[in-house]
Amino acid sequence: MELKNLRTPILFGIVAGVVLTLLVHRVIEAVYVQRSARLSGEITQNQLPENEGITSLYHLPLRSVQHGTTGYIEEREDHLALVAVLNVTDKGCQNLVTSLDSLYQKLKAENLDFYFLCVEPEYTVKHLALENGWQLPFYTYEGELPAELGGDLLPKVALLHRRGLRFLGAGLGPLCQDELERTIRQALLKR
Repeated sequence: MELKNLRTPILFGIVAGVVLTLLVHRVIEAVYVQRSARLSGEITQNQLPENEGITSLYHLPLRSVQHGTTGYIEEREDHLALVAVLNVTDKGCQNLVTSLDSLYQKLKAENLDFYFLCVEPEYTVKHLALENGWQLPFYTYEGELPAELGGDLLPKVALLHRRGLRFLGAGLGPLCQDELERTIRQALLKR
């Protein structure tokens, strides 16, 4: 008889715990989405003077996740480089990566090089890329990121050209894909 009396409070405790966990998750997700939307609306137009502060980006050792080769960001006069720093295990970054994958498919034939720098180990990136069908050129890097792309808030997206770096934003959400594409297309026309 006593076991029957205990089952109801135990079940109630389990259900309450699950509901509370889901509620906390929703609140955290809402705060992240709100922060991402706020930041995506504040895409900056920072243009650094010619070659100031970007040299270190061209010397950052990269390793291609797809090919296993090592190299650097290629400095080409007639090209822009879209550089994104990502944490692909983060759900917010995964949403942006899906948007960037779509953007990559649209713009890869343009005079635009893509570098998606991941903070995770190569095997993690490779696994998630296969699992999600992403076809982006992912890279891992050694050492610290240059100051231009440093800091804790991820993802970060920037356009790089020999004449400067145009920081497009940090903590961007998938809602800004159209604005990001417009900005890139305008930059391609101006180069």
